[in-house]
Amino acid sequence: MNVALRRRFRFRGHIAGVGSASGVRIVVGRWVDGPLGTFGDAMTS
Repeated sequence: MNVALRRRFRFRGHIAGVGSASGVRIVVGRWVDGPLGTFGDAMTS
């Protein structure tokens, strides 16, 4: 990708994660400011 076409997005908020010995991971985030507005998300693996 052409470096001149790249655009950096900044988000402000909080993120927390936890993992288990068996390999399960959970991450949750709350973003209060950014190009997508205010939102929350959760991820598992």
